[in-house]
Amino acid sequence: MYISPSVERVTGYSINEFMKNPGLLQEMVHPLDKQLSYDHSKIRKSTLGVVQFKLRIIKKDGTVRWLEHICQPVLDNTGVYRGHYATNYDITEQHLAETTLIESEKRYRSLFEDSSISLWEEDFSGIKQYLDSLRARGIEDIRNYLLSHPEIVDECVSKARILDVNKAAQALYKMPDKSSLINNAFRIFSMADPILIVDEIMAIANDADAYDGEGTNYDLDGNPIDVQLHWSITQEEKDRYSRVLVSIIDMTARRKRERSLEVISAVSAAVRTAKTRVEMMDVISDQITRLFNADAWAAVLITDDKKYYVVDYATGLWEKLTGITLDADDPIYTTFFPDAMPVIVNRDDHISTRVNLEDDFAYIDRVVCPLIAEDQVLGAMLIGRKTSLVDIDIDLVHSLSNIFAVALYRTNLLEKTRLYADHMTAISTLGRRLSQTLNLEEVYDYLAKGVLQIFPTIKSVYVTSFDSVTQYQTCEYAIVNNKKLDVSTYPPVQLAPPGMGTISEVAYTRQPLIVDEFSEYIRGLMRKHNPNMNMDDIQSSVIIPLIVKDEFLGVLQVLSDKPHYFTQMDVDLLFPLASTGAIAIKNSRLFTETQEQLKRLATLHTVDTAISSSLELKVTLNILANELAAIPGFLAINVLLYDTTRQLLEFSVSRGFAISGENPTSIRLGEGLAGKAALEGKVITCHDIDKECVSIIKPGELVKDEFRGYAAVPMINKGQIKGVLEVYFADRKYQEDEWIEFLETLAGQVSIAIDNNLLVQQLQRSNLELTLAYDSTLEGWSKALDLRDRETEGHSRRVTELTVRLAEALGLMDQDLVNIRRGSLLHDIGKMGIPDSILLKEGPLTPEEWVIMRKHPVYAFEMLSPITYLSKSLDIPYCHHEHWDGRGYPRGLKEEQIPLAARIFAIADVYDSLVSDRPYRKAWTKEKALQQIREESGTHLDSRIVDVFLHMMGQ
Repeated sequence: MYISPSVERVTGYSINEFMKNPGLLQEMVHPLDKQLSYDHSKIRKSTLGVVQFKLRIIKKDGTVRWLEHICQPVLDNTGVYRGHYATNYDITEQHLAETTLIESEKRYRSLFEDSSISLWEEDFSGIKQYLDSLRARGIEDIRNYLLSHPEIVDECVSKARILDVNKAAQALYKMPDKSSLINNAFRIFSMADPILIVDEIMAIANDADAYDGEGTNYDLDGNPIDVQLHWSITQEEKDRYSRVLVSIIDMTARRKRERSLEVISAVSAAVRTAKTRVEMMDVISDQITRLFNADAWAAVLITDDKKYYVVDYATGLWEKLTGITLDADDPIYTTFFPDAMPVIVNRDDHISTRVNLEDDFAYIDRVVCPLIAEDQVLGAMLIGRKTSLVDIDIDLVHSLSNIFAVALYRTNLLEKTRLYADHMTAISTLGRRLSQTLNLEEVYDYLAKGVLQIFPTIKSVYVTSFDSVTQYQTCEYAIVNNKKLDVSTYPPVQLAPPGMGTISEVAYTRQPLIVDEFSEYIRGLMRKHNPNMNMDDIQSSVIIPLIVKDEFLGVLQVLSDKPHYFTQMDVDLLFPLASTGAIAIKNSRLFTETQEQLKRLATLHTVDTAISSSLELKVTLNILANELAAIPGFLAINVLLYDTTRQLLEFSVSRGFAISGENPTSIRLGEGLAGKAALEGKVITCHDIDKECVSIIKPGELVKDEFRGYAAVPMINKGQIKGVLEVYFADRKYQEDEWIEFLETLAGQVSIAIDNNLLVQQLQRSNLELTLAYDSTLEGWSKALDLRDRETEGHSRRVTELTVRLAEALGLMDQDLVNIRRGSLLHDIGKMGIPDSILLKEGPLTPEEWVIMRKHPVYAFEMLSPITYLSKSLDIPYCHHEHWDGRGYPRGLKEEQIPLAARIFAIADVYDSLVSDRPYRKAWTKEKALQQIREESGTHLDSRIVDVFLHMMGQ
C-alpha cells in the first residue's frame, strides 16, 4: 500500500497512522456519505472501470472537507485484478462554489416564478443581427425607417425568442399556461403601442444596456393593459443580447387611479366653471364615458314638487330617452334610486315600469348611483355598457356622483337665482312698460312678452276675461308659436261647473292651477275657446288668476308641448307677473270705460248741439248715425221713424249695411224686434242675429259678419212713439246697462228732435203763409204807387227783377236776396208823402219843389222803420239816391258808406229809367243806356258793381 505525503495535509492524519490503520480512510467518511462509500467499494470490485464520486470526510481536527474520489483498478499482465489505485482531491472550495451557484439558481428560479411582476426571459440576438443587417444595407436613420415601415417593426418583433415567462406574465395576459403565452407572444406584442415597440427596438439598435418605457399592451381579447417595461443585460451579454430579463409591470390600476384623479380634478374644475346645467352635463357625460368606456350615460332628475322624475340628459345608446317623464310612484323608481350607494344592475335583471324605456336601456349593464347633496335626493346618474361592469370602480363612481350632485345642487341654486333675478328684472321692466300705457292691446302684448321672457320655449300664451254677470269667459288675447292670433271670432264660453274645467276651477278657487296632462274633456273645453287650436301640440299648462282687489278679471294661461313642464317655482314666478298685468288690465279697462263715457257724453253733446242748431231732422239723424258708427264696437246703425198716419216704422238713416232694392222700406208695429220694441215701448236685445233679429234690413245685407249683439231702442216723447233706433254690436258688453242707458238717452234726445221738427214744420208753414201775405201786401203797395205815378208804371217790378239778378251775380244769397227784393219793390214808397202837385207836375220842378221831392227817401224810412218785418229792407228805400262821389241825397253818403243793396239798386234804377219812356223823352236804346252807365261809373255809381252789371248785360 502506498500513501502519498499529501494525505496528512488533506486529512490531518499522518502516513504512519494510515499505515497502522488501513481502514482509517473509511472511518473518516462523513456519516451521511458512508452508504455512498460502501456502494462505490462494491462497484469498483465488480467493475474493472474507473469509479469516480464525491463524498465528505471528517478531518482529524473535526472539520468537514469534500473530496473527489477517483478509483482505478490495478491488473496484471494477464488482466487479473490485483488491487486499485485511488486518488483523492480536496474539492471543498470548488464544491462550495458549485453549491452556491446552484442555490443561487434555485433562488433565481423561485423569484422568477413567484414574482408578482410579469417577467420574461428573451433572446434579442435575432433582432440585434437584423438591425445590424439594416445598417449594413446603408439604412442610417433606423427610427424613421421603422416608423415608416410597420412591416419591418413586425419583422423585428417576430425575431424575438421567448425563453421563459413566469406565472405573473400568464395572469397579466390571461393565458392558461406558459406555452400558450409563448406561442401567442407575437400577436400580443404586434398589437402593442407602436411607439413603445419602436423605442425598445431602437434601444437594441443603439447597444443599450437597459431600456425603460411605458405604453399600452393588449390581451388577446383586445382589452388594453397599461404597462411599464424594463429590461437589462449583463456586460458579457451586451454584444449578443441572447439572454435578456424583461419585466412588464401592470400599470393599469395605477393609471386608472391616476386617470380617475385626473377625471375627478377635471370634472371638479369643469363643474366649478360651468355656467349652466347643460354645460356641466356635457363635461360629466364626456369624462365618465371616456373613463369607463361607457356606451350610454344619463342623468335622471326629480322635479321640485317630487311628483315626477325626468331623463334630463342622456347620451350614447340612451340619447333618445332624453325628456321621458315618469311618475315618482312608477315601479322603476327603485331601479333609479336603490339606496345611497352605487349599484350594478345586470342586463338580465327584470325592470318593472309603466313606460317604454326601449330595449337599449333594458339590455345593457348599468351602474345606478343616486345624486345626493345637502341631504336632498336630486336624482340619479346612470352608466351603461355593453360589456360587463364587474371591473368598474364603484368608489370612483360614488366620488364622481358626489361631485356631480354638489355641482348640480350649486348649479340649480345658481340657475334659480339667476333665473329669479332675470324674471324679477323682466317683471320690473314689464311694470314700467305697463305703467306707461293704457292701451289694453299693448297691455296684453307686454304681458305675453314677459311670459315668453320667463319661458322662451313654451308653446302658447292666452289671456281670458271673465264676466261675473253673465258667467261667460272670453279669449281676449292669444299668441301661439310667437304668432299673434286674431281672437275676435272666438266665441264666449260659459263657465263650466266646479271640478269640470281648468279655467273655471281657477275662477272658483281664485288659486293657480298646474295641469300636467290634459284629459279629452279639458281638450274639448279648450277647443270651445279656440276652435282652431291644435291640441295635439299641447301637453301641459299653468293657469294664473288675474285678480285686483278681490275682483276676478280672468286668467293668464301658459301652455307647453311637453307634459309635466310646469312646477310650483314657475307659479311663484308667474304670480307677480300676473298681478302686475292684472293691475294694468284693470287700469286700462277703467281708462277705456272713462274714454267710453267721455265718448258717450261727447256723442250726447254733439247730438244735442245738432238738435239745437239745426231744424232739419235729416241732418240730426245723420249726425246721430255718424256719431254712433264712430264708436268702435258699434258696427251698424239703423233709424226707423214712425208714421202716425200709416202706423208704420219707415226706414230713414243707416250705417254699416249693404242696402239692396229687395229690402222693405217699412215694417209694422209688433213685426220683428224693432216693431216689438216700438209696440211695447221698451228696449229689446238679442245675441244671435240670424236666428232672433228681424229688422228692416235683412241679416244677409249686413256688411260685417262679426256681430255679437243687437239692441232695438224705442224713441218715445211725451208717451208717444216717434221711432226705433237699431244698433248692431261687436261685443256683448255694449248690451250692459250703462250702454243701454246711453242709447235710451240718445233715443230720448232724438225723439225730442223729432217732436221739435214737427213743431218747426208747423211754425215754418205758418211763417211761410204769413210771409206770403206780407209779400203780397208789398206787391200791392208797389202797384198802388205805380198807379199813382203813371210815368213809372211797371218800373218797380222791372227794377226789382233786375236788381235781384245783379245781386245774385255778385254772390248774394237767401235772405239777402229776399230783403233786396222787398227793398226794391218799396224803393219809392216815400213818394206816398209827396203832394200830387209836385209828384205829377208835368213841367220841371222848382228848387223849392225839389227840396220836397228829395224828402221821399226820408219819408220811406219813417214809414217803414216801425215795421220790424221790413227792418233789413230799408237800405234801398232810404239810400238809393246816394251817389258814389257823395253828391247824392238825403244824407250825402259816399263810396262804401252807401249800403251795398242801395249801390246795386242804383245801377238797376238808372238803367230801367233810361230804357223806359218818360213824358219828357223817349226810351234810350240798351247800348246808349249802358254807355251812360259807364260814364257815371265812379261818380254816381260803384265802378266794381258796374263792371259786374255790364258783364251780366253782355257788355
